[in-house]
Amino acid sequence: MEKNEKKRLVVFLAIAYGVTIVLNVLMYFGIQAGRDSSLLVQTQMTTPACGVILGLLLYGNKDKKMPKAFFITYIAFSAIMLLVSIVNLFVEPTMIKTASSEAPLLSVCFLYIIYAASVVVYILSWVCGKEKRANAGLSRNKVGLSIGLLVLFLVVFIARFYISGLVSDNSSELIATYNDLFTNIYLWRAVAIIAASFFISFFTIFGEEYGWRYYLQPILQNKFGKRLGILILGVVWGLWHAGLDFMFYTRTSGPQMLVNQIVGCIGIAIFLGYVYMKTNNIWLVTLMHFLWDGLLQMITPLISEDGSGITNMELKWSDIPAALICDIVLIVFIFAPIYGKKKKATMEQVEVVE
Repeated sequence: MEKNEKKRLVVFLAIAYGVTIVLNVLMYFGIQAGRDSSLLVQTQMTTPACGVILGLLLYGNKDKKMPKAFFITYIAFSAIMLLVSIVNLFVEPTMIKTASSEAPLLSVCFLYIIYAASVVVYILSWVCGKEKRANAGLSRNKVGLSIGLLVLFLVVFIARFYISGLVSDNSSELIATYNDLFTNIYLWRAVAIIAASFFISFFTIFGEEYGWRYYLQPILQNKFGKRLGILILGVVWGLWHAGLDFMFYTRTSGPQMLVNQIVGCIGIAIFLGYVYMKTNNIWLVTLMHFLWDGLLQMITPLISEDGSGITNMELKWSDIPAALICDIVLIVFIFAPIYGKKKKATMEQVEVVE
């Protein structure tokens, strides 16, 4: 690894992990004070991309044209989100009326910041030109193949639920529930709405994917090989969630949630890593990650016994083996031929549109 590449890696780690640790500390004190810390969770998601972007701006190849407007705008919106999420910890919430209920003013403002950020940076990713887009890994490569892989993603997502039903104690009841759920036209309308909202809501998810898939995956695969590299990526990605595992997803079973998180991140890293190596399309894996989170948030309350969502969950050590079995449908992709190829992984992408 060259000197500037090492500096870029240090910047990435300092932002992706260093800033995240600071946010987790703030989250802890916010929780102790009874404040809403959910905005910090979304802000944390931007840190990997900010680390990559700052590294490129400071130590990138000066001979290569980069979409600086895109980069600076992403950093600026992330800084605004950081400021709002911190202020949210120290001020009494002001409630305002929305279309269906009441919501804290800062939470509503934060949501509109994400909308604006998503639209602006997506437009900037188009108008920067093919060369800059390719140099920054923002190309929309292999559109035809990407559509096919998106269908595969949905099949894998649904299969994971059915596997969980088969290994549960009340398998027949759960399978019947899933049959009703996944054959319901209203569910698929909701899926279409979630997918359509991607273009005004992807900003935070892109923050993770640009850091993990575009930047860190090639580095780890070149260092340790494609299979071991992707496994290490899953572990470090899972550990990045540690603060959330103890303070957001649950507050009673943190160790179990952390182990479950690492298992899940390994499975998802393998599948998304497979997709990314096949297409070099950062937008595709961002969309898949976006759909994964959105569908889980929608479906989990529908199938849980108490109607709870993805926060304040209870997890037992005995739940971990079942979670691992569910993720087999993701993990098997590590045996795909592309994981065995010796071709060097790279962050420099060539734009190919089908």
